[in-house]
Amino acid sequence: VSFRIGQSYPNPVSRSVDVRFIFDVAITAELPLRLRLFDRLGRHVTTIFEKRFHPGSHRFTWSPGGLSPGVYFYRLSSGKETVTGRMTVLP
Repeated sequence: VSFRIGQSYPNPVSRSVDVRFIFDVAITAELPLRLRLFDRLGRHVTTIFEKRFHPGSHRFTWSPGGLSPGVYFYRLSSGKETVTGRMTVLP
């Protein structure tokens, strides 16, 4: 895998959450990335972002406003590579 995703912070989430991810610095070009959120049944809830990133460390801040409390999974993907993290949303 050419990238890694960190645990969302804070977790559990109430107002906003930071998602951190790191690209392998051996990659020399921008990569298209998509971060999507799924409920615990695997249903797609929302696409948080879909854009290109340079190699290195990145942080994205997102607000889960309007989501029902519960467990969600965020999936970062580029091409055939995918990594997944978990977060709990509070009321």
